[in-house]
Amino acid sequence: GQGKRRELECICTAVPGEQILAKIYSCFRLLGFPRVSEMVDEEGRAILASVEAYVKFRQGEMWQDLRATLASEGVEPTEEDDTRIESGMETAEYLAETVRGNQGDILAEALGRAVEEEKAFYAGKAMQEQQEKEARMFKKDNTKMSMAERKEAKAAKEAMLANSYTKPTY
Repeated sequence: GQGKRRELECICTAVPGEQILAKIYSCFRLLGFPRVSEMVDEEGRAILASVEAYVKFRQGEMWQDLRATLASEGVEPTEEDDTRIESGMETAEYLAETVRGNQGDILAEALGRAVEEEKAFYAGKAMQEQQEKEARMFKKDNTKMSMAERKEAKAAKEAMLANSYTKPTY
């Protein structure tokens, strides 16, 4: 609980966020993203999709930083360099859109599955309530016999018992 939280806070203050992300990416890359994906729930898979694209996102940031640095220093890139910078930034933006779409698909699938599970739960609950209602009706039917019906049932029972037991003759 608290010990782990303090430890995590110490790590976060000691190591910049980018380095932590790079280390997480490296660990997952070594383990294999498909293998890690099998171990987490849908929300985890959605997050994992962005972690898997981390290096490409960093490359896009690098291209943006390069363009900003050149502009701040008053250096105008050649047409070829500008095309390459633009291409790198567009690739990162396209990747971000793709990852967002994949994350949306993963979460929509999880939501659909949760809705189906909830429907099945409530259908089971409704069936159970119906069965309980039928059982109560059956029980009520048996307990609300008229006095004449009870006498008739008692006489039939006694006749059945009398006929089923034969007295020994000595």
